Amino acid sequence: MDGQIKRESGNGFLRELFFVIKRNLILILAIVLIFTAGGIGYSFMVEPSYTASVRVNFQAEVSSNSGVTTNINAMRAYIDTIVDFCDERVVLDRANYYYEKWVDEKASGETTLTEYVDDLKVVDNYSADFDTPDKNYSASNVKVTTYGENDTTNFVFSIAYTDTTVDMAKEKVELLVHAFTKEVVEKEGESGKYFGELNVIIQNLGHEGSVANVSKMKITVIAFLLGALVAAGVVYIKNLLDNTVTGKEELENITGVPVIANIANVGGEENGK
Repeated sequence: MDGQIKRESGNGFLRELFFVIKRNLILILAIVLIFTAGGIGYSFMVEPSYTASVRVNFQAEVSSNSGVTTNINAMRAYIDTIVDFCDERVVLDRANYYYEKWVDEKASGETTLTEYVDDLKVVDNYSADFDTPDKNYSASNVKVTTYGENDTTNFVFSIAYTDTTVDMAKEKVELLVHAFTKEVVEKEGESGKYFGELNVIIQNLGHEGSVANVSKMKITVIAFLLGALVAAGVVYIKNLLDNTVTGKEELENITGVPVIANIANVGGEENGK
């Protein structure tokens, strides 16, 4: 008996829900379509961006003449400094120089990015006095992610860069890694430029991948779901405030009693007296 009452109660709720949706179908569709159209329009207005990342291996060996301890805390201090150094202007200026030269090289069509970087390892004419009026790099587009250390002198982290196309993101992060490497390991006399106590080796472990940060499909789906949610809220409030019975089926659903006949009010209030 209880099971039958529950089934009838459930069926009654479903019937009521059906009537509510049927009665407000045009309103629901209008709200959903408006939000979906807005999402599609927004997805075309927003400039897409892509993030490319390269994994880097940082090896630092304390020189034999140094009194620096090789414990993990000392080495972690070095790697934290390195990570913070990736988006410094001195590194970005060097990367900007490389990128501007790469644009010229690419236009000639005679070399690849890998060949260009290999050539830079042999001949590098960068100078800190180089004027970079058109900055190709922004510090806000640089992101560094650290990973667990392998031992006391070996650390792995990734450098990522975000730009408007996949190719630009890949090219810029590759040249950024090279600029970072050259800036760190470049020698001044017999000691390192920044880390005199360390013999530093930085290895480019290759691309981790590229990610699209703006997806037109994702924005459209989110807009559709948001429209459906707003439509549900509007219909719920509208139905909550509406205490009228709009038809025979709804009356039967509310009372549970079949309607035998109904009397129409034709001609307005005067004829209905």
